[in-house]
Amino acid sequence: MKHVEGQWHMRFEESKDGTGFRGWIADLPGCQIEIQGDFNEAKRALEAARDAWLEQAISEGRPIPKPTPDISGNIFIRTSPSLHQAVLEAADREGVSMAKWIGEVLAREVGWTGDLKASPPERKTYRVSSAFTAESDAD
Repeated sequence: MKHVEGQWHMRFEESKDGTGFRGWIADLPGCQIEIQGDFNEAKRALEAARDAWLEQAISEGRPIPKPTPDISGNIFIRTSPSLHQAVLEAADREGVSMAKWIGEVLAREVGWTGDLKASPPERKTYRVSSAFTAESDAD
C-alpha cells in the first residue's frame, strides 16, 4: 500500500480579458488548466486535474514530486525587544527602513547579489494551497 499526501501550491493567472483563468501546479509537470469562468470554477478544475495527475502517476508507479515550500518573499521572525531596538538603531544609522536593512544583511550573509525589490506580477495572480491524500496498492 502506497500512501501519498501533500499540499501542492496551485497558481492562477486571470486572463487578459478577465473572462477566465489559467492555472498550474509547478511541481507536477503538465498539470495545468485554462478555463472560461470564475475563480472558484478554475480552482475546482485544477484540483480535479491535480487529482487525475497524481492518481495516474500512482497507477503507473511514477515517483510523486514533493511539494515545494511556498516562497512569498515575506519572512517573519521573533526576537527580543533589545535586539529589535538594536536593529532599528542600525537601520536608522544607515538611513534606511528596518526591513531594507534586514534584507541587505541577509543578502550579504548568503552572498546573494540579486535585486532586493519585490517585483509585482504584470497581471493579477493567485496562489492557493490544496491538500491531496491517496492510498494505493502500487509500491
